[in-house]
Amino acid sequence: MKAFVLRLVQAGLGSFIASLAFPQPGIWPLLFVGVPLMVFAFRRVTIGQSIILGAVTGFVYYGAVAKWVSVYLGLAPWLGLVGLQTVLFAVGGIAIGAAWRGVDTLNLHTVSGRLLGGFFVAAAWVAREAIAAQFPWGGFGWGRVSHGLADSPFRYLATLFGLTGASAVVILVVVAYVLTWQNVFILKGKALHLSAITAGLL
Repeated sequence: MKAFVLRLVQAGLGSFIASLAFPQPGIWPLLFVGVPLMVFAFRRVTIGQSIILGAVTGFVYYGAVAKWVSVYLGLAPWLGLVGLQTVLFAVGGIAIGAAWRGVDTLNLHTVSGRLLGGFFVAAAWVAREAIAAQFPWGGFGWGRVSHGLADSPFRYLATLFGLTGASAVVILVVVAYVLTWQNVFILKGKALHLSAITAGLL
């Protein structure tokens, strides 16, 4: 139970940090601190835990990213939007957790295994983003990971690969990097939370 509470804290903290990459304040490097914390919180959890983690992540992330909605439209529209995105993220958490279970069947001591693992998680993540951008009532596309790169040197990823592709590249690289840190350098896969934090800070 204590370990899961720590994951909830990790997911919530990562979501808030990642939201700071969006205006305002628009500190884009924080995306690479928050995203690893968010993504790795879903590793090695049950389906039920994935749903809860998804709900916490969705509420904190979209609550912060879409704070301007409450300023211009009021509290009720903000609550409606964030509530719907929370539900969608909770469902998406199932897919992200399942992707991680697939990752943990791979040989993560090889480059190909880590890259394939990154692809698994990135596919689940951008599928959730794509659904959130379309549903309901036309969706809420603002909040993709790629949007957090708008004022960064990496904004050209969206030009090359599109918004979905840019998000996928970020998730893939983050996952592959942290898995490399865990399995090749010093952590050997034993310190999930610390490695995610360290990778983000680097």
